[in-house]
Amino acid sequence: MAKKPTALEEEITTLIIGADTLLGGDVLSERGEDHMIADTWISNEALPIIYYDKFAQQARRSSQERPGQSILADKKSIRQFATKYHLRELSAHIRQQLSRNADGQETIDHKAKAIDAIIRTVLSESDGTKPPHFDEKYLAVVGGITNKVELADPSEAREQLNFALSAEGYKMSRSRDLRETFQMWRAAQRILNNPEIMKRARQICTDLMQARQNNVFKHLNFGDNSDNLNFSDVSLKGCNVHPTTGVDFTGSLVYKGGEKEAKPALAAVFEYNMARGFSDAELLNLCAHEVIGHYVSAAIQDLRWRADKLDFITTIGTLCTPSLVFDEGWAQNMFELTYGSREEAAKVHGNSLLVALALEDLEDIAKHNVPILYQREGRSLEEVKEYVAQECAQPDEVVEKLSGTWTQHPIFGPMLGPSYLLGREVVSNAIQQCGTIAVAEIGYQLDGRVDICVFQEKVQERITQSREKAQSETYPGKEE
Repeated sequence: MAKKPTALEEEITTLIIGADTLLGGDVLSERGEDHMIADTWISNEALPIIYYDKFAQQARRSSQERPGQSILADKKSIRQFATKYHLRELSAHIRQQLSRNADGQETIDHKAKAIDAIIRTVLSESDGTKPPHFDEKYLAVVGGITNKVELADPSEAREQLNFALSAEGYKMSRSRDLRETFQMWRAAQRILNNPEIMKRARQICTDLMQARQNNVFKHLNFGDNSDNLNFSDVSLKGCNVHPTTGVDFTGSLVYKGGEKEAKPALAAVFEYNMARGFSDAELLNLCAHEVIGHYVSAAIQDLRWRADKLDFITTIGTLCTPSLVFDEGWAQNMFELTYGSREEAAKVHGNSLLVALALEDLEDIAKHNVPILYQREGRSLEEVKEYVAQECAQPDEVVEKLSGTWTQHPIFGPMLGPSYLLGREVVSNAIQQCGTIAVAEIGYQLDGRVDICVFQEKVQERITQSREKAQSETYPGKEE
């Protein structure tokens, strides 16, 4: 029997939906572009009253229909909405109730703190209060893994891209820099048409899922009270693949869950941006991230919540929080988590995969750096675009993508921008230190609820335990 939301969880849910509403989000929408802060609602529980508020309904409608005049521009209505649901005070109220020693409470504390920064940023525009500083917003999502805001160095990632391209027969020269060399490589790749993408995506996901079953799941005990949940029934039938256009993301995964014929439906929508264009290696990388990373994790959370192994709050994904930093870091390491390393994955899927992954590493760095350059250091938009193109070797479509929301938005820039790079680094380091199975146990929350900060703490605990065990075996105590 799934756990019902507690009074505390109902309050944190109100806070999440409140922040989501202020940005025009709709957690129930199947379109990725409509998801802002509240990202998943898979429990079939009734949404909190705040979701059905008249202002909230108007905010969702005006955001999705994009008329000339939006309720989200009405400062008085925003202030009244925030006052009605105590959004200015709710985060502090929630955090005061927490017991720091209780399992999972730390993740709620981190989530409430980050969402408070979001709400104060939005409300500052309607009531004239001082908004949180860039650093406060940035550290609200990654403060457990770094204590300062600084630009990431792309030099190592550039070397990796150069190495991967060279292995494919494309080398830099005096007349051709790294970006131009990548563009030559990509021009030689066959770009899949839409019917091919639909068919190929299903085959890729099937193959990756089988590898995940063989290499990881069979070594894990997901367990419930009656028998072992090995998740062999987590097929991809519930994940529908859809093309989309006119969006600023490459891919999106909206997990809905639900039931069909009294059984978990594990329903989701995987969208890919047709305007981007995909080679086989790029589609492989996208499927690994969105489906094997996000979809499978959400399905496991869904099933474990139904088996009374996870709390209700775990089923609510939230952007711009430490939970999202973990989710993105997890998905960015899907080849390492499935095959042990990128190089082993390339032995199965081809060396072109290493080019796609190296370029994405540079895109992660660009996502991290562009809001710092523009919002914190005051660089011009043209300078930011030049940085993304030359230092991070990104193609024109990514330069344009990153010069919008990623660079300029006062919330998504500092609070979503660092998620991919820093999350990936934390999970990657954990794999190197503990191995894929131990990391999978922690990442699938078999050892308790995690966000990026708690994940790192649990990894360190595993490392300490392993060292202590090794020392005890090397230097066993003498019997009295």
